[in-house]
Amino acid sequence: MSKNKVINVKRPLKVVQVYRNASLFEKGEHIFTNGRDWLCWPEKKSVSGYVKQDDLYLPEKDGGFDEMNRYSMVFLLDDFSEKEKDRLFAWKQTVFLFTQTSASVGLDFLQVRSADEIEIYFNGPKYPWYPKRKASFQLCTLKKNKPVEIKLNGKSDGHHQRYYMEEQFIFEYLGEFTQFKILANQEPAFSKQVPGERKLIDLRELLW
Repeated sequence: MSKNKVINVKRPLKVVQVYRNASLFEKGEHIFTNGRDWLCWPEKKSVSGYVKQDDLYLPEKDGGFDEMNRYSMVFLLDDFSEKEKDRLFAWKQTVFLFTQTSASVGLDFLQVRSADEIEIYFNGPKYPWYPKRKASFQLCTLKKNKPVEIKLNGKSDGHHQRYYMEEQFIFEYLGEFTQFKILANQEPAFSKQVPGERKLIDLRELLW
Protein backbone atom coordinates (compact mmCIF):
# COMPACT_ATOMS: atom_id res chain seq x y z
CA MET A 1 0.00 0.00 0.00
CA SER A 2 1.33 3.45 -0.90
CA LYS A 3 2.05 5.97 1.82
CA ASN A 4 -0.87 8.21 2.79
CA LYS A 5 -0.56 11.82 1.62
CA VAL A 6 -0.28 14.27 4.53
CA ILE A 7 -2.19 17.58 4.60
CA ASN A 8 -1.09 20.29 7.05
CA VAL A 9 -3.45 22.99 8.31
CA LYS A 10 -2.65 26.46 9.66
CA ARG A 11 -4.68 26.10 12.86
CA PRO A 12 -5.69 23.05 14.87
CA LEU A 13 -8.84 21.20 13.86
CA LYS A 14 -11.05 19.90 16.64
CA VAL A 15 -12.28 16.44 15.67
CA VAL A 16 -15.55 14.99 17.00
CA GLN A 17 -16.80 11.49 16.26
CA VAL A 18 -20.61 11.28 16.14
CA TYR A 19 -22.45 7.95 16.22
CA ARG A 20 -26.20 7.66 15.65
CA ASN A 21 -28.62 4.77 16.11
CA ALA A 22 -32.39 4.92 15.57
CA SER A 23 -35.48 2.89 14.83
CA LEU A 24 -39.00 3.81 13.74
CA PHE A 25 -41.68 1.28 14.68
CA GLU A 26 -45.46 0.96 14.72
CA LYS A 27 -47.71 0.93 17.76
CA GLY A 28 -48.12 -2.63 19.00
CA GLU A 29 -44.92 -3.84 17.37
CA HIS A 30 -43.11 -6.16 19.78
CA ILE A 31 -39.53 -4.91 20.07
CA PHE A 32 -38.70 -4.58 23.75
CA THR A 33 -37.15 -8.02 24.17
CA ASN A 34 -34.16 -6.48 25.97
CA GLY A 35 -36.11 -4.04 28.11
CA ARG A 36 -36.19 -0.27 27.70
CA ASP A 37 -32.72 0.02 26.14
CA TRP A 38 -33.18 -2.29 23.18
CA LEU A 39 -31.16 -0.58 20.44
CA CYS A 40 -27.82 -2.33 19.94
CA TRP A 41 -24.53 -0.93 18.64
CA PRO A 42 -22.85 -3.59 16.49
CA GLU A 43 -19.37 -3.12 15.10
CA LYS A 44 -19.52 -1.27 11.78
CA LYS A 45 -17.34 -0.77 8.73
CA SER A 46 -16.98 2.99 8.36
CA VAL A 47 -15.79 5.22 5.51
CA SER A 48 -16.03 8.51 7.42
CA GLY A 49 -12.44 8.67 8.65
CA TYR A 50 -10.90 7.81 11.99
CA VAL A 51 -8.12 8.47 14.49
CA LYS A 52 -5.51 5.78 15.02
CA GLN A 53 -2.30 6.04 17.07
CA ASP A 54 -2.81 9.83 17.37
CA ASP A 55 -3.08 10.27 13.60
CA LEU A 56 -6.21 11.57 11.86
CA TYR A 57 -7.25 9.87 8.62
CA LEU A 58 -9.87 11.38 6.30
CA PRO A 59 -11.23 9.97 3.04
CA GLU A 60 -10.59 11.67 -0.27
CA LYS A 61 -13.24 14.16 -1.30
CA ASP A 62 -14.24 15.85 -4.53
CA GLY A 63 -12.49 19.18 -4.95
CA GLY A 64 -9.69 18.37 -2.55
CA PHE A 65 -8.92 20.15 0.72
CA ASP A 66 -7.90 23.63 -0.41
CA GLU A 67 -10.53 25.32 1.78
CA MET A 68 -9.50 23.45 4.95
CA ASN A 69 -7.86 26.44 6.64
CA ARG A 70 -11.24 28.20 6.86
CA TYR A 71 -12.55 25.63 9.33
CA SER A 72 -12.11 24.87 13.01
CA MET A 73 -13.98 21.57 13.47
CA VAL A 74 -14.34 18.22 11.72
CA PHE A 75 -17.18 15.79 12.48
CA LEU A 76 -16.88 12.11 11.59
CA LEU A 77 -20.44 10.86 11.03
CA ASP A 78 -21.50 7.22 11.40
CA ASP A 79 -25.08 5.96 11.46
CA PHE A 80 -25.37 2.53 13.11
CA SER A 81 -29.14 2.17 12.49
CA GLU A 82 -29.89 -1.41 11.52
CA LYS A 83 -32.44 -0.65 8.79
CA GLU A 84 -31.80 1.59 5.81
CA LYS A 85 -35.10 3.44 6.33
CA ASP A 86 -33.97 4.55 9.80
CA ARG A 87 -30.66 6.06 8.75
CA LEU A 88 -30.26 9.81 8.82
CA PHE A 89 -30.83 11.10 5.31
CA ALA A 90 -28.55 14.12 5.76
CA TRP A 91 -25.60 11.81 6.49
CA LYS A 92 -26.01 9.49 3.51
CA GLN A 93 -24.07 11.76 1.16
CA THR A 94 -21.81 13.36 3.79
CA VAL A 95 -19.48 11.04 5.67
CA PHE A 96 -17.60 13.87 7.33
CA LEU A 97 -18.38 17.54 7.86
CA PHE A 98 -16.10 20.59 8.11
CA THR A 99 -17.52 23.58 9.92
CA GLN A 100 -16.81 26.80 11.77
CA THR A 101 -17.49 27.41 15.46
CA SER A 102 -21.11 26.21 15.35
CA ALA A 103 -22.83 23.32 13.56
CA SER A 104 -26.09 21.39 13.60
CA VAL A 105 -24.34 18.22 12.38
CA GLY A 106 -27.25 17.73 9.97
CA LEU A 107 -29.80 18.00 12.80
CA ASP A 108 -31.75 21.11 13.73
CA PHE A 109 -32.39 19.94 17.29
CA LEU A 110 -28.77 19.20 18.29
CA GLN A 111 -26.16 21.90 17.91
CA VAL A 112 -22.44 21.90 18.66
CA ARG A 113 -20.67 25.14 19.56
CA SER A 114 -16.94 25.57 19.94
CA ALA A 115 -15.06 28.38 21.63
CA ASP A 116 -12.65 27.48 24.43
CA GLU A 117 -14.63 24.27 24.91
CA ILE A 118 -17.00 22.18 22.81
CA GLU A 119 -20.60 22.42 24.00
CA ILE A 120 -23.71 20.51 22.89
CA TYR A 121 -27.13 22.17 22.98
CA PHE A 122 -30.65 20.81 22.60
CA ASN A 123 -33.05 22.96 20.57
CA GLY A 124 -36.40 21.67 21.80
CA PRO A 125 -38.77 23.45 19.38
CA LYS A 126 -36.84 21.96 16.44
CA TYR A 127 -37.32 18.36 17.55
CA PRO A 128 -39.61 16.89 14.86
CA TRP A 129 -41.48 14.30 16.97
CA TYR A 130 -44.24 14.61 19.57
CA PRO A 131 -44.61 15.54 22.34
CA LYS A 132 -42.97 18.80 21.39
CA ARG A 133 -40.14 19.95 23.64
CA LYS A 134 -40.54 23.65 24.36
CA ALA A 135 -37.25 24.26 26.15
CA SER A 136 -33.76 24.73 24.69
CA PHE A 137 -30.71 24.28 26.87
CA GLN A 138 -27.09 23.16 27.07
CA LEU A 139 -26.68 19.42 27.44
CA CYS A 140 -22.98 19.06 28.19
CA THR A 141 -19.40 20.09 27.55
CA LEU A 142 -17.29 17.58 25.66
CA LYS A 143 -13.96 16.53 27.12
CA LYS A 144 -11.33 14.59 25.19
CA ASN A 145 -11.97 10.84 25.18
CA LYS A 146 -14.98 11.20 27.51
CA PRO A 147 -17.92 10.32 25.23
CA VAL A 148 -21.48 11.42 25.90
CA GLU A 149 -24.60 9.51 24.84
CA ILE A 150 -27.89 11.36 24.24
CA LYS A 151 -31.17 9.41 24.06
CA LEU A 152 -34.40 10.84 22.65
CA ASN A 153 -37.78 9.47 21.68
CA GLY A 154 -41.04 10.64 20.17
CA LYS A 155 -44.22 9.60 18.42
CA SER A 156 -46.27 10.60 15.40
CA ASP A 157 -50.09 10.52 15.20
CA GLY A 158 -52.37 11.37 12.34
CA HIS A 159 -54.43 9.65 9.68
CA HIS A 160 -51.94 6.80 9.59
CA GLN A 161 -50.89 4.25 12.18
CA ARG A 162 -49.14 5.68 15.24
CA TYR A 163 -45.36 5.48 14.99
CA TYR A 164 -42.66 5.72 17.63
CA MET A 165 -39.07 6.84 17.19
CA GLU A 166 -36.14 5.88 19.39
CA GLU A 167 -32.96 7.84 18.61
CA GLN A 168 -29.54 7.81 20.23
CA PHE A 169 -26.37 9.81 19.61
CA ILE A 170 -22.85 9.42 20.94
CA PHE A 171 -20.44 12.36 20.76
CA GLU A 172 -16.75 11.72 21.35
CA TYR A 173 -14.13 14.48 21.21
CA LEU A 174 -10.93 12.99 19.75
CA GLY A 175 -8.62 15.99 20.14
CA GLU A 176 -6.97 18.69 18.02
CA PHE A 177 -4.95 17.99 14.89
CA THR A 178 -2.70 20.20 12.77
CA GLN A 179 -2.42 17.61 10.01
CA PHE A 180 -4.24 14.59 8.63
CA LYS A 181 -3.60 11.76 6.22
CA ILE A 182 -5.75 11.12 3.16
CA LEU A 183 -7.29 7.69 2.72
CA ALA A 184 -7.27 6.57 -0.89
CA ASN A 185 -10.60 5.43 -2.33
CA GLN A 186 -9.37 1.86 -2.70
CA GLU A 187 -8.42 1.50 0.96
CA PRO A 188 -10.76 -0.78 2.95
CA ALA A 189 -13.37 0.59 5.32
CA PHE A 190 -12.29 0.97 8.93
CA SER A 191 -14.01 -1.09 11.60
CA LYS A 192 -15.52 1.05 14.39
CA GLN A 193 -17.07 0.12 17.70
CA VAL A 194 -18.75 2.63 20.00
CA PRO A 195 -16.99 3.36 23.30
CA GLY A 196 -18.22 1.25 26.19
CA GLU A 197 -17.84 3.85 28.93
CA ARG A 198 -19.91 6.97 28.29
CA LYS A 199 -21.95 9.56 30.15
CA LEU A 200 -25.71 9.26 29.56
CA ILE A 201 -28.11 12.16 29.02
CA ASP A 202 -31.60 10.68 28.77
CA LEU A 203 -34.23 13.02 27.29
CA ARG A 204 -36.76 10.28 26.60
CA GLU A 205 -40.34 10.58 27.81
CA LEU A 206 -42.88 7.88 28.71
CA LEU A 207 -45.04 7.67 25.60
CA TRP A 208 -47.24 4.61 26.26
